[in-house]
Amino acid sequence: QPNIKQVACGSTYTFVLTEDNRLFACGNNEGGQLGLSHNDDQYTFQPIVNPPWQQANIRQVVCGDIHTFVLTDNGLLIKTIHQREGLYGKKTFTWKLKPTKAFQPQLF
Repeated sequence: QPNIKQVACGSTYTFVLTEDNRLFACGNNEGGQLGLSHNDDQYTFQPIVNPPWQQANIRQVVCGDIHTFVLTDNGLLIKTIHQREGLYGKKTFTWKLKPTKAFQPQLF
């Protein structure tokens, strides 16, 4: 059984990162903030499968009210959010049910 590396809590949900780079989530998922490709609430920890960071190690997980950001060791920032109008510089209302790239720095 892998050791826990980090626990990150949103207002009504929780993420657990293990030392072997696996990420699990549970709790309220109304806005898709768990990144499970659906918006059903989860009452037990569920693994995040096929994440966009498969080739990188997770450095940090940060949760907010209805969003989650995952930062990898190669600078990739992944988001799972309930994107309200005007939130994060967007002008549309959409559900981000799967982890998607938010930012990746350009290397020189």
